Amino acid sequence: QSLSEFTGDLDVVSVVPCEPFPSDWDWDTGHLYTYQVNSQSMVTFLSQQYRFVYLLDFSPSAASTDIKKGTVLLDQQVKALRRSLEGVIRPFYVPGSQLLFKPDIYVTVIAWTPFLCSGAQAVLHQGWRLTPLN
Repeated sequence: QSLSEFTGDLDVVSVVPCEPFPSDWDWDTGHLYTYQVNSQSMVTFLSQQYRFVYLLDFSPSAASTDIKKGTVLLDQQVKALRRSLEGVIRPFYVPGSQLLFKPDIYVTVIAWTPFLCSGAQAVLHQGWRLTPLN
């Protein structure tokens, strides 16, 4: 199945039963069972689009050197941003299904610069569609 096949306002994509699982339960037979949602049920909602905003601290104190690591804190922020974006864009299988989940992700990156801007912050990227290639 593909995520584009689900077009309703709210679609059930998969169900993972509470343990112990029925002995013949599997992702391809899960639709044959009847499920009951109660107060102990955990329901996860997924969207086909997400928007993230990252705020980077570009204040003068962030330009200081980390003596223990011998690096500038701004460099560490950029590396952390890269690792975060790589993790966010990584597709995953929805538990209880064979649906590879790859939502559209849009990112805005803002630089917080308290002494360089008068009230407004520098927007480095706004509404940028994140893909594995960029």
